[in-house]
Formats: sequence, C-alpha cells, structure tokens
Amino acid sequence: MRVERYELRVRIDPWAANNLQARGTIDLVNGGEPYSEFFLYLHPSLRVTRFACPGARLEEPAGEHPLGYAGRGLHLTFEPPVKPGGRMRVSLAWEGHLAGIVWGYCMIAEHLVELRDFACWYPLPGGHVTGFSWVMDLDLPAGGYPLPTTEVCNGRLVGRRTTGERLYAKWTSADATTDINVLASSYFKHRAASRDRHEGRVYYAFMSHDQAATMLEQMLDTLEFLSAALGPNEKVEGPRHAVNLVFAPRFAEGGYVYGRLMVTSEPQYILVLNYPESARAYPTYGVAHELAHWWWREQVSVDRTTWHDWLMEALAEYWAARVDEWFIGRDKAVTIFADYRERVSRLRRAQPISRTTFDSGDRYVLWYVKGAWVLRMLEFLVGREAFDRAIREFYRRHRGRRVDTRDFIECFREVTRRDLEWFFEQWLERGEVPRLLVTWRRPGRAVEVDVEQEAEGACFRLDTELRLRLAGGDSRVERVTIEGARNRFRFDLGAGETVAGVDLDPGEVSLFRR
Repeated sequence: MRVERYELRVRIDPWAANNLQARGTIDLVNGGEPYSEFFLYLHPSLRVTRFACPGARLEEPAGEHPLGYAGRGLHLTFEPPVKPGGRMRVSLAWEGHLAGIVWGYCMIAEHLVELRDFACWYPLPGGHVTGFSWVMDLDLPAGGYPLPTTEVCNGRLVGRRTTGERLYAKWTSADATTDINVLASSYFKHRAASRDRHEGRVYYAFMSHDQAATMLEQMLDTLEFLSAALGPNEKVEGPRHAVNLVFAPRFAEGGYVYGRLMVTSEPQYILVLNYPESARAYPTYGVAHELAHWWWREQVSVDRTTWHDWLMEALAEYWAARVDEWFIGRDKAVTIFADYRERVSRLRRAQPISRTTFDSGDRYVLWYVKGAWVLRMLEFLVGREAFDRAIREFYRRHRGRRVDTRDFIECFREVTRRDLEWFFEQWLERGEVPRLLVTWRRPGRAVEVDVEQEAEGACFRLDTELRLRLAGGDSRVERVTIEGARNRFRFDLGAGETVAGVDLDPGEVSLFRR
C-alpha cells in the first residue's frame, strides 16, 4: 500500500492556541498483496478531529515513526483487506499547537514557519515512501513588518492573493516527491539568476544583498560542475526547474532537499561569509552537499529505513569536497579530510557502517564523514579517472531507480575490472580504524621507512603515500601499500639528495589513526 496523492488545506497562525489547522484527503493504492493495515504518523501535539474512510477504522496506538521522526502512530485497518490494485480515499482533519522547534529546524514561530517531514506536521506515511503528488491551499498571515510574508514550497506556485490580513496561496507538486515542505517569513527577500541550463532563486532574511548574490552564483556554479561530473539531471535543468535555495533564519545547522527546494541555516552561512578564516570549508561546501542530493537521492535512491542510506550521504559529502577542491584547489580537500580524520578518530566505539541505523547516535560521523573517507580511499585505490567513470556509469545505470550497496560494488567491479570485495568488507563491515606508527633511518645512499600497524583484529590493507622531505625544500612522494603489522620500504637516493624527514599520507588519501 502506498500514498498516491495528497490534497491539503492548511491554515497557519503563529499566535493562535491551535497554530496549525488542516484538513485533507489521502489517496492510497495497493500495488501488491491484499492489504489490511496502513500506518500514518502525526506529531504528538496535533490531534485528529475528523476521520472518514469507508471500510476502515482509525486507532492511535503507541509507537513512533520508524525513522525516528517526531510522530506517533495512526493505525488504519481495512475490513475487508484492500485487494491488489484497490484504492482507498482517507479524509482527515487535524489541529494543534506545533510548539517550539522539532529537531532544530521545524517550527511555527512569529519570524519563521518551517515545516517538513521530521515534524510529522501532516499524516506522514511510515517506512520508505516511493513518491506522491500533492496540491495544497495555504492560508498564512499576510505579514507587513518588516515585509509582506513570502512563502516557498517544494513544488510549483499556482496562484497567490492577499485579502485583508491573510495570504492565500495554492501550490502543487512539480514531480513525484516524498514530502511537503513549507517555508514562510515576513523577513524573506529573494534574488534570481540563470545560466545556460540552470536557473536559481535565493531566499534570505539577514544576509547582505551582495552575500546572497555570492551564494546564488556559487549554487549555479556547483550545479554546472555536478552536471558535468556526474551526468545531466532534468530535475534541476531548464526554466521550469529553477532551484530555490532558502537560508532559513534559525541557528540549527541542518539542511535538506526535496523537489527543487533546498533549505539550510542562514546564521551559519553569515558566520562563514563574514569570518572565512573561522570556517573549515568554503561557503559553498554545505550547500554543495545538499545540491548533490539531487543526484544521490532525488535520482538514484535507497530505502532510507536501511543502512544503505550511508551511500547517499557519503556520495553527497564526497562530491561537496570535490566542489570545494574545484573552487579553491586540491589543498582544500586535504584540509577537509584532515578534519574528517580527527572526527572519526574521536569515535568512542568501533561501530561498522553496515550496522549503523538512521537513529544511531554516531550516524553523522559514520555515514557522512567516514563514508566520504571510504569514497576518497576508493578514488585513490583505482585512480580518479577510473573512479569518475564508474560513478558516472553508476548514475547512468540506476537513474530513477532504488539501489543498495551491492549495486554500487558491482558497478565499480565491472567498470574498473578489479575485485574490490576486500575493500568494502574492510571499511563497511569493520568498525575499528587502525593506528600507524612511522620511523625512518638512512643506511648509506638510501632511506628505509618502517610503518607499524596496530589493529584490533586482522591487519588492514592501506594504499597510501610517503613523502620524503629533502634538504633544500624539495620532496619526493612515493606510493606504498601497507598490509601487515610491520612494513619496511626502502628508497634509493639520488646524487646530492639528503632526507630531512618523512611524512605519512601527506595528501590525506588513507584513513588511520596517527
């Protein structure tokens, strides 16, 4: 059973006792076996005031959304069961006070309305959602101080009018999506720009106009880079597919992409733009991660209730680093992954990526940070040219489909013609990270480097680099493979060469504890 379409009427009033009042219909279709039950999830502060569906009963059992969202279960039971191909229309009304902030960035407040699936502000389907269409009539305060209210959703605006102190807008989905998002504020201003294949708008509250223009240009640059690197993406190309980048005036750093709407934290980016020396990454880095999700989630997707979602987050994080490298230079990627090494090293327990779930406490470090490291090591192992070919083939082959980690491994095996099972087993099935210790000496006209590996179980195989720092400021970089507990490498020196020091992994291409 899956959701096919939502029709919603939503009234939002931040000052009212019930600041959200809504009603709507949900069209369900059964594409499989006879179905006798279905789960929806609604925020605990919202209550159902009306329910109608012939042949169905609604209960509210204890239980939370399987992805850990802020919703309690609404249990629909059908008697008799819905037959394959059967359809049901559920009518609901709900209201309540969606208080404060959910997960840092879902709120109904005087300065900002931000609603997305984490808040379960409408009856959200449980489990993996394959995509649905929607139409929504939105009723908001018209604002006026400091500006009239501006709203933006992850769809297409059909019409808008202001009557007295209320703003009425109709929005509809542009494509099948897995959520309905609403952003609205009387502080929002916006700008637009276009390129040959991409158009974009940026919504902002407290940035300067020049800062907003900079972020808009960087967004378009990033879209062009990703399209060239990964392959075309019709969801973000052309005048009908303008990308809306919203800098929400809230302090939580979380960002997300649904449809052609991308949302992130405005204060975070004001800090980066005003004090670039305090930032680990270029201003576009976080934006690039979310933009990359238009390839790695909106086009190629996974079942988000499984551990395979690491792949979508790791790909987005890795390509954000590649964007930074493209903007600034290769040294920037080295800086990013040096920071990521420290984050992984600070993990208190050795949990494998393959055993990490959506609600795991270390999910961010394991899926995003360590996951990006896995891809960087894979790139170094097979070479950037082969890596990029395999990534483009993976995108081409699975565009519009759901995948899992095995599909990714098989694509790389076929394109690179290399057995990579050991690599993925080592980095996805094992949680620990080895420690490497380096010593060196100069026997005659050579240098010998000893690398000792400490691991909890079997030794890891690590492909990395050694940099020989020569007197006078020059250096030599040698590629090596570390496999056992003790590894010795000998390099002959040329006439006049004297080694002043040895650095292990100067380019940050292999993950280990220093």
